Amino acid sequence: MSDAYGDPISYQALQPGTTIVSSDDRELGTVERVIDNPKEHIFDGIVMRAGDRVLWVDAPEVARIQERR
Repeated sequence: MSDAYGDPISYQALQPGTTIVSSDDRELGTVERVIDNPKEHIFDGIVMRAGDRVLWVDAPEVARIQERR
């Protein structure tokens, strides 16, 4: 299913600078980097930049990952 945000993608394809939005479509910040557990191939979360702050978003808080958001 494609929409304005693009197709679903793997966390491994998520690029720094991609916009992060809340469930009610508010822009929260951008992807700084993706954290995974390479030994187990598990998505662990996202480091997000929001203005001058860097925040952690734990994997269970990420509902979906798409090409543009």
